[in-house]
Amino acid sequence: MRETLVDAMVDGTWSSPAGPSAGPGSGAGAGSGAGPAAGVLVLPDGCVDVMEEGGRLVVVGPMTVARWVGEGVARRGVRWRPGRLAGWLGCSLDGLRDRVVPLDEVLGHRFRGGLDDVVEESLSCALGSGSGLESGSALGSGSGLDGVLPRVLAGELLPGGRLIGGRAEVLAVADALVAHPELAVADLARVVGLSARQLQRIFLQEVGMGPRVFARVRRLQRLTGLMQAWAAAPSALSRDLTGWALEAGYADQPHMGRDVRALTGLTPLGLLATMSESFKTG
Repeated sequence: MRETLVDAMVDGTWSSPAGPSAGPGSGAGAGSGAGPAAGVLVLPDGCVDVMEEGGRLVVVGPMTVARWVGEGVARRGVRWRPGRLAGWLGCSLDGLRDRVVPLDEVLGHRFRGGLDDVVEESLSCALGSGSGLESGSALGSGSGLDGVLPRVLAGELLPGGRLIGGRAEVLAVADALVAHPELAVADLARVVGLSARQLQRIFLQEVGMGPRVFARVRRLQRLTGLMQAWAAAPSALSRDLTGWALEAGYADQPHMGRDVRALTGLTPLGLLATMSESFKTG
């Protein structure tokens, strides 16, 4: 049971030694808009990190724009999947968007533990939460999405049909957009039984950004995955920007170019060049 819960809640862990940071930290250069000389480019992915830095714990809120992270102290962190940590933090993630905030400030009290204790407490909170998803709900049918959401939800249900980690509607839509960022948000809202306005409000609270912004962030993640595959074997794969745009879920190459520039400050080719040197998605 614990392994299932961890897999459903936690996207991964990371660490970086003193020096150029590999995590989305608050050291020199973070959010500065400086170029590659400033350190490592960290891209938004819709997740939330809790990071141990210089003997303190900080929350790295969901990012909607990339940031350059420079020199810093040794860091390690845990990255939570979208929509999974708001319940334990006890606040709307909208207020943490694109911010790095001490954990004590977010919680409103002194947290007397380390990073491992954060993980254990958040898992306990998820198990004890009252959010529910009844078996046989509307999430598995309608709007041509019946082949998507059941697969998204598979493996994330506790006995009795309760979804792990947060409000069921938000988690279902967030995970559907992670897997399929090209899906229409209006269709997803209808499938989970919410209006577009209701979904927007709840998404801001539990994910930290609206569902359409989240979809843009996830399209960027899919695009960078294609770019990484090409960078790993440039002689074996063609560099097809138009093909990448369509495969990542953009309407066309100009759409991709606008989104990439808005989210990273770079052109698609500039992003690709940056990835070949020092690159970290975060």
